Amino acid sequence: MLNKTLLALWSLLLCTSCLTAPANNYYKEQDIFQHAKESFVKIETHLAVGICSNGACETAHTELLTVGSGFFIGEDSAGTLVASAAHVCGEDKIINTARSFFGIVADKIEVVNRAVTVDYKTYQLQVIKKDTKTDLCLARIRGLFNQSHLEISNRVPSSGEPVYNVSAPAGVLHKDSPIMVKGIFSGNDTAVGFAVVSMSVVGGSSGSAILDSWGRVIGVVSMKHKDVDYIVYSPNLISILNFY
Repeated sequence: MLNKTLLALWSLLLCTSCLTAPANNYYKEQDIFQHAKESFVKIETHLAVGICSNGACETAHTELLTVGSGFFIGEDSAGTLVASAAHVCGEDKIINTARSFFGIVADKIEVVNRAVTVDYKTYQLQVIKKDTKTDLCLARIRGLFNQSHLEISNRVPSSGEPVYNVSAPAGVLHKDSPIMVKGIFSGNDTAVGFAVVSMSVVGGSSGSAILDSWGRVIGVVSMKHKDVDYIVYSPNLISILNFY
């Protein structure tokens, strides 16, 4: 009788552990999207052409040059930090080549980076540093604090794991509804030092975060293959951790 009672209690404990054990440790895709959405910004690069006279300058024309993506990565004492790709954070060569614009002789040429959040608030970006070799950029929105931000993973995904991307493809940013796409992590190309992801991206996706199933950053969209739209390259995770 005692043995039967112990057996029944043991079976009950086993069933209870089965009910309480989680099916997996992954986040739901809805949770990944919500967190990434709150951390996302579209990055616009504008060219401002100024005319100066008697020591005073005024803007004669502004032109939107490029659109990319970025994401909040943390904050410092001066404001919120934004991560993106280096080629999204304004090209220095623009200043050197754009000496005239639509027939206007420019006395002052300035590249201005702006960040647009999913609720359509616009902030000016101050570029802190960028590395053209790894194609990574760190910028700041001065005076902005307490923003939701993404964490960088300390684990390289295994080949074949699902990954996610929230961006403004072709500059498209619906209010409170950025675009999320799902892809597959293919692995790291050690010959060139970049990670390879199977995912559909277009211009405007550059600089956006590639996330694992826990919603952590494992890559940043840098470029896609010139002939295959769904082959995407990112700085590898070691480069990202070292830069940020």
